Amino acid sequence: MTKSDEIGVWFVAIRARTGADVFTERLAGALRERGVKADISWLPHYAEYFPWLVKKPHPPAWATVVHVNSWLHESLLPDNLPRVVTVHLCVHDHSIKAHQTFFQKLYHRIWIRHCESLSLRNADAITAVSHYTAEITKRVFETSEIRVVHNWVDLKPLPLCDVQAPKRPGPFRLVFVGNVTQRKGADLLVPIMEKLGSDFELRYTGTEDDLRKIGASKIPKNVIPVGRISSQTEVEKLYQESDVLIFPTRLEGFGLVVVEAMAAGLAVVASNCSSIPELIGSEGAGILCASDNVEEFVGACKRLHSSPSSRQKIVEKARDRAERLFSPGEAVGRYVGVYRKLTNDA
Repeated sequence: MTKSDEIGVWFVAIRARTGADVFTERLAGALRERGVKADISWLPHYAEYFPWLVKKPHPPAWATVVHVNSWLHESLLPDNLPRVVTVHLCVHDHSIKAHQTFFQKLYHRIWIRHCESLSLRNADAITAVSHYTAEITKRVFETSEIRVVHNWVDLKPLPLCDVQAPKRPGPFRLVFVGNVTQRKGADLLVPIMEKLGSDFELRYTGTEDDLRKIGASKIPKNVIPVGRISSQTEVEKLYQESDVLIFPTRLEGFGLVVVEAMAAGLAVVASNCSSIPELIGSEGAGILCASDNVEEFVGACKRLHSSPSSRQKIVEKARDRAERLFSPGEAVGRYVGVYRKLTNDA
């Protein structure tokens, strides 16, 4: 390998405890496994709001390219490295406006749009984590050159379960993984579980206070908080102890938990919106319900409960789709191709 072919990827990222953090950590780790030098400079969460209060990080001597989230402010980026910018979620999508507060709308419209506009304009390469996110970004920012590289899940530690085998005693268990927000459709969980009744149980990654903050006045006994999940091992254990992932989201840039659940052997019931149809596809690898339609989610969960054979077919198709389309090999390889081109062109 010639010197010009050597790649050193420097990630500058804000620690926000979101899917973007997971993406950065997984990509850096996958690059290292391939023998590519990669490291992350983590910035405090307040750098998103007050970038001028944060000292600008200096790139390591070995870095040949910097990779950042589209929200990162221009003042925190180096001037002398080719720049890859990834769009994880386009919050300027009109479909989510009805579920944002006045201050969220103002913040996104004035500050985040400003940051992204500069970031995308000065990028040497732009990637998006789904076709949906790429199309919305192109429309909002009038940007034509966006490469789509789907996120991925490491399938090795997630064995496929036989859903028709004897199961644990107790109610049919649903799981919701994600932040308890209106964008994620978490405000629909309580009305769904009230209609499903005592034969069903929901475990969700949050607290009762999280549900109350988004409008839940009374939380039924079959809705059980598991608190914040801090490790991938805990997430995988939660999947393995559940029967179905329920995900009534209203907007996703990608929807990593959907692919994780598919790979883990769970049937997925999710909203037919934004990027989710890209993940589940049209071959029966999950059930898509109309956004905000509580009755459709209830009906889908009841069908999966009453027909283990149907659920088994969905699980097998989902696992196959996850292996074919969302394994790390292709995604990481595409990023390496982007880095190599920019390194060689520099």
